Amino acid sequence: MSETLLRASSLLCEYGERELITIDECAVHRGDRIGLIGENGCGKSTLLETLYSGGKHFGTVTRRCEIGFLRQFGDSDASTSEMSGGEAMKLRLADSSLHSADLIFLDEPTSNLDRQGIFLLREFLSARESYILVSHDRALLSDMCDIIWLIEDKKLKEYAMGYEQFLIEREKEKREQSRRYENYIDEKRHLEAAMKKRTELSKDIRKTPKRMGNSEARLHKRQVGEVVEKVSNARLAMETRLEKLEKVDKPREEKLIKLDFSLTEPFKNKYPLKVSGLSVSYGQKNVLSGCGFMLENGSRVHLRGENGCGKTTLLRRIYEGDKCVSAAPKVRFGYFAQDLSLIDEDKTVLQNALDGSVQSETVVRTLLSRLLFSPSSLGKSAGALSGGEKVKLSLLKLFVGKVNFLLLDEATNYLDIKSLAVMEEVLACYEGTLIFVSHDERFAEEIRTHTLTLRDGKAELKKVEKPRIDDGSIERTILEMRKAELIARLSSGAGDKEALEREFNALCEKLRNA
Repeated sequence: MSETLLRASSLLCEYGERELITIDECAVHRGDRIGLIGENGCGKSTLLETLYSGGKHFGTVTRRCEIGFLRQFGDSDASTSEMSGGEAMKLRLADSSLHSADLIFLDEPTSNLDRQGIFLLREFLSARESYILVSHDRALLSDMCDIIWLIEDKKLKEYAMGYEQFLIEREKEKREQSRRYENYIDEKRHLEAAMKKRTELSKDIRKTPKRMGNSEARLHKRQVGEVVEKVSNARLAMETRLEKLEKVDKPREEKLIKLDFSLTEPFKNKYPLKVSGLSVSYGQKNVLSGCGFMLENGSRVHLRGENGCGKTTLLRRIYEGDKCVSAAPKVRFGYFAQDLSLIDEDKTVLQNALDGSVQSETVVRTLLSRLLFSPSSLGKSAGALSGGEKVKLSLLKLFVGKVNFLLLDEATNYLDIKSLAVMEEVLACYEGTLIFVSHDERFAEEIRTHTLTLRDGKAELKKVEKPRIDDGSIERTILEMRKAELIARLSSGAGDKEALEREFNALCEKLRNA
């Protein structure tokens, strides 16, 4: 067993008056590279703060090494607000406390990072021996973590495996949960039906047949009493079995989300947005210089470029209106800004979701559920939500509102992985036009039809072509098909598990290098 760097036992973490996580025991050993994941608001940041410095908790935390902490940061950080994502990350990674520590905590370090910043972060992590990483970046989790900590239902569960294997294990757990639930329901129905049958039988037995003499009636009554007692005892035994039957929760159903886009009064123009000769300067700095492009109706455009190149500036000029921006008359922009200004914090979650919605309440509630808002949370004040939950609620308001042209500025920041998948589902079949900024390449690849790259103040629009069918892409397709087959076999438990896992790991490595 390798050296223990940190251990916690009988731990209860709270945020305000709210209980977030209870942990019987967890430990970090030298060489552990842990990915900490869970739904927004489940307590990931709180757990890191508790393990680092105590925080508000009950239980024991034993630290046996120096710990470095790379916390979340945003636009309000004065020391980094004027820098590119790469420059800001380089500055933060230069902190001597990170390099002298044996164990590093990293809380959503990729948020607001450009490609250079993510590259520098990956280099830093590759050189570190032990860390706990909170991230929604699936590629980063896959490449940099060999242990997964999942916070779910106020518990911490450890998976001693990489992220890809974790996904397989979770699918197996979901199937097992469904099987156990079906068995539970079948057994419950069987016992309830048998109890009902015996109750009815007891009533029928008690009835004395007509035309029976007194002596016969007395004998019948005595015999009936014995039979009724046996039937009652059998029913009581079934009641006891039903009471002791272990309850199995119903697996969460993933309802399909179908937005009625016709309710937004969609426009028919072939080119709903034209930008021509747009120039913007801040002091001596030219951000946009003669920027121009035209977007086709229905295109989903991935707006790219290094931090500081003008992505947010361009989105704001489009949304607010500029003499160099021409939009079709029926275009109604919906703008997701990083300041989360769409939310009224004095209203409840449900009131916010329904305010301005053109979709049915059923659709709104389905989307809330898919974005992991529990029924009990709908009456909660929006001001009490976590940052990630506010992001989800802001996006939901845009999806169900009367807008038909979305402008999303770093909407993937701080989203949990399940919610990210829901966003992919909604936007991949979005019937309107979309411009979005995201440094999450996996997410972008699923959504985009075009890329719009800002460089040196200019904009370059390109259509995303389907991969050319050549020997390389054919080989990759074959590898992907084999990967899917291996996932199915590992999930079903068929075959030699160790051999299948070795082949799966080798296959993942080939695909990463392909």
